[in-house]
Amino acid sequence: SKQLMERFYKSKVLTLLATACNDLGFAICRRDAQHDLPVAISSVGFARALGLAGDRAGLDLKLLHHLRANAMISIQPDALGAVDALRSAATSGNALTELVTLGRSDRPQALIVNIAPFTHEGLELVAVLIVDVNADPRNQGGAVLADADTEAESAASHYTWHHGLLDNLSAQPGAHLGFGYSVLSAAVDAFHVVGFSLAPGNVPGLPMKWVSEGFLKLTGYTRAGILNYNCNRLQCEATDPDACFRLGNCIRTGTAERVMLWNITRQGKGFWNCLSMYPSLSDAGRVVNYCVATQVRMDTPFYRRLVRNQRTVKAIIERTASVAASAQ
Repeated sequence: SKQLMERFYKSKVLTLLATACNDLGFAICRRDAQHDLPVAISSVGFARALGLAGDRAGLDLKLLHHLRANAMISIQPDALGAVDALRSAATSGNALTELVTLGRSDRPQALIVNIAPFTHEGLELVAVLIVDVNADPRNQGGAVLADADTEAESAASHYTWHHGLLDNLSAQPGAHLGFGYSVLSAAVDAFHVVGFSLAPGNVPGLPMKWVSEGFLKLTGYTRAGILNYNCNRLQCEATDPDACFRLGNCIRTGTAERVMLWNITRQGKGFWNCLSMYPSLSDAGRVVNYCVATQVRMDTPFYRRLVRNQRTVKAIIERTASVAASAQ
């Protein structure tokens, strides 16, 4: 167990992506002349969030073109404007979070889309994180510790994970692996309002042992001020106790969970936090070895738009299910 944890902390970024990205849509895009953001690296959750057929279907997809072509303006009238805002931000090299509702055959999807442009080894890239807020993360499946370690190594070394980015590198397998590690780490650190944190599951209170640069930016804490503390530091009297109970229950049951929390920064400024937590189980599937948490910061107007959108999408899903049940 100690050796497994040591391996885990040596490749934190890869492990958190392998654990969380069955549910979360993580991708790295190229900044092309048309500013459509063609996808060079994508996770399983990215394809799922966009309703694509096949786990690798996101590769080479022109992300902004896909969002515009599938935007559901009947639910979200400003969806096309949101896509245009993402394009403008990518063009100017600015980070941005937008709400985009897509139509697909089984159900509409309300997506929180966050982009963060960055430069790595002379390449102009854009990190992307997509959260399908109507999806249940418990249905996406999580990785046990050994699986996560294997998936992380595969993600860093498999050529399709850096498709289109290796032209300026040597053909040495070691160079590919090193590039995979470094570009994924750079992408995770590029986010401004998306944070990642890791905590060992066998320590009471789940004190955080690692946080990303984005976590520090969105919470206002320094590493010294937050490491070895748990996320209770972000809570206040207005934080929903039921949501906190659900997070605690996900640790007790070993299942993923997503909640919307009112949190406060170190400076006392409130914000809405779309928090997703992913416990990773032992090989036996009974003990939580560590937890990955992903936080997406939202201001109040954005959160209100999201809530209205979720209600509409939920009503459509329930109505569709009712019609299907009546037809049987």
